[in-house]
Amino acid sequence: MLAKRLAIAILLAKGYRYETIKSILKVSQETIARVNISLNYQGEGYEIVVKKVLRDEKIENLLEKAGNIGLSILPNSSLKRTLETTKRKEKVRKSKTSLG
Repeated sequence: MLAKRLAIAILLAKGYRYETIKSILKVSQETIARVNISLNYQGEGYEIVVKKVLRDEKIENLLEKAGNIGLSILPNSSLKRTLETTKRKEKVRKSKTSLG
């Protein structure tokens, strides 16, 4: 249940509505409200985790964008095609692991 509560905290921090969180995570509105109260009034632990997750997501997005720019400036070559293929395979792998 702790993992779901952390997920609730992260989704609340991202601005998701209660109904959306309820349908995504299959939790009660009361659980969401308790996490929200903890976040707003006493949840120092939640706050630390949420900030770290959001920071890590920003870094990951930045690195991905930098990689895309790097690929776009490479001349058409076998290296560029190899990097693009590797990137596509990694995207597929990530989507499979996030679904499973």
